[in-house]
Amino acid sequence: MARRSGHTRDVRTVREVDLEVLLLALDGDDRLTWEVRRAPIGPGHPDQEALDLAGQVPGAVSHSTSWHDDDGVLVLTYAVVAPVSAARAALLVEPSVVCSSDPRRPSPPVLHVHHVVAHAVRHLSDLLRRDPVVTAALAAHPKVVHALHEAAGTMPVAPHTQAHELARSRAAGAPAARAAPAVRQAR
Repeated sequence: MARRSGHTRDVRTVREVDLEVLLLALDGDDRLTWEVRRAPIGPGHPDQEALDLAGQVPGAVSHSTSWHDDDGVLVLTYAVVAPVSAARAALLVEPSVVCSSDPRRPSPPVLHVHHVVAHAVRHLSDLLRRDPVVTAALAAHPKVVHALHEAAGTMPVAPHTQAHELARSRAAGAPAARAAPAVRQAR
């Protein structure tokens, strides 16, 4: 695909793009849970496609939180906060945000889906402090708001290995949770 830019011709590389939706909700004990859904992006607007992939959850709040490269596939991530947790959702345990140790290359060399979830939780917590639309939309769900702030408030940010060590030490003594869910991909 090419486009005109002044008198020169710029060529843009076309690459595969996936849409990733992180469904965030509370379980019956008011603990934050997450589930991932991922599919190739379609021709529609990503905002609508994220809601469609989430399943048109009533009362949900959706926000684009990040992007990352997954083995050559560009992944556009949306967090969708839903009032009720899905049965197959996993607890958010030992959340940590990974960062790069190289300020010239901001993408971390190792990134797992639970890091993307942690980043989305931190992003939403920040929006709840700064964005009146998100704040108003989640006002009817104070327990969700509390869980987002609680998780984000103590979340370490560090390069990969150090982030895991910090998260483990912070969660020492916390009850064990089941393993993280696999990413459901629609292909």
